[in-house]
Amino acid sequence: MADPVLVTCTQGQWTKVATAVMSGQIWRKDSTPHYLHTIRDTGGTPPDALDLNEEGVHMFVHSQSELIQDDSPIDIYIYALGADGVVRVDV
Repeated sequence: MADPVLVTCTQGQWTKVATAVMSGQIWRKDSTPHYLHTIRDTGGTPPDALDLNEEGVHMFVHSQSELIQDDSPIDIYIYALGADGVVRVDV
């Protein structure tokens, strides 16, 4: 496992927080914004603002971390609502 990385998520845009991973854990480090996430096949088209309502999945609803797993390599994107945010990514 690589060292954890802190990633700043700019309000109002999708931020790629991990690439080509099959599993990992994402921790909320800033509780001000509300976070959504989505995944893409590695190398696929990144999401845009229009994808927010269709595929944004709420994060940190019941805990301060989220486990991400897939059977093939994926890219993970996070969208911060209401303010810039910070997450810790362990992959």
